[in-house]
Amino acid sequence: MLNRRLLRARVLQALYAYKQCKEATFASGQDIIAAAFEPDLNNPEPPDYEKLAARKENALKIYAENYQERHFKADDALDTEVVLAVSKAVQNYQDQLKRHKKQAEHDMLHETDKLEQRHLAILLLLVRFSDLVAQDERDKKSRSYTIKPMFEYQFKFKKNAVVEHLRKHTSFKEACEQMVIAWDDELVREWYKQLKEDTAYLEYCELLKPDFEHDKIIIDHLVRQFIFKHDLVVSYFEEQHINWKEDKPVLRDLVLRSLKSITPETLYTETPLAPLGFNWDEDREFFLDLFRYTLAAEDDFEGMLSQNLKNWEWGRVALTDRIILEMAVAEMINFASIPVKVSINEYIELAKTYSTKKSKEFVNGLLDTTAEELQKSGVIMKSGRGLIDNK
Repeated sequence: MLNRRLLRARVLQALYAYKQCKEATFASGQDIIAAAFEPDLNNPEPPDYEKLAARKENALKIYAENYQERHFKADDALDTEVVLAVSKAVQNYQDQLKRHKKQAEHDMLHETDKLEQRHLAILLLLVRFSDLVAQDERDKKSRSYTIKPMFEYQFKFKKNAVVEHLRKHTSFKEACEQMVIAWDDELVREWYKQLKEDTAYLEYCELLKPDFEHDKIIIDHLVRQFIFKHDLVVSYFEEQHINWKEDKPVLRDLVLRSLKSITPETLYTETPLAPLGFNWDEDREFFLDLFRYTLAAEDDFEGMLSQNLKNWEWGRVALTDRIILEMAVAEMINFASIPVKVSINEYIELAKTYSTKKSKEFVNGLLDTTAEELQKSGVIMKSGRGLIDNK
């Protein structure tokens, strides 16, 4: 399966973006109310500033009490203009929130689906390096004024068996074309200049007759030590992909698994590339459900967690920590096959990566206490592996 920690991180990012939009949407409702009680300077009658201010404050108070309700039910005794302003603000909040939720979910899926695109792009980069080696050879031959043989060792990589397999791989080429995967020539040339200074690459080029094993070793080196470690290449990926830090180990694993499947026995066959996950449908369902479960009962989770806070208010807890805690409770309650201790450990790791230094201990302590209470009350019920591993 795809790395579940990566999927949890994706959900955390999506929920963080959603909750920030939620706060901004609440503020936009306040702006709607404020605008409704601005004085009409075109009215010949002088505005009653005190009355307008009082009605605005009343409307803001009612909005704060009712903005989470899908349909605002007005008291008959309320001022008509106050009711109208609050109704507009509440409707705006609900409509915008629905849109933000849909967008957050879409972005979460889209970013994860991009892993496959980046996986293919890195494989294609190996082919592009080989193309430049061949171009180097042509350029040097065209500038040669002698019939002396060329130094063929300089161009060994153009015939690398693993790269040649990728070059002739029909489904790989079709996937690259379908996803419109391409590399900027100038960028790849800049990296290629750095590659020609790589010690392992130069040693490979000087081999008299490299065999398949040599070809495989240099490819493995280029992936692990050059593409995923060279400062120039890594800086590019970090600038282009906001989730590079989380994606990097997953992408490296995908690329290496695809290359591992190329052997002397499969060299002339359509070797399937490594899939995004061994069961991507199951992984996709997991993180979509986690996102939806967390949002669906965030108020309930807040109550479960806040009652175990000592001398602290829930609203004062850092937003990232609140989301991590809510996700953890959602997972412990709704995913029966995942042991409680596994969930707690995963969210401690998320806290270490995405929150403050003290968050690890805070998240650990609050989840331990909350999980114990929810298990005793029967809210958390495990089955299968989740039940066995909890014993």
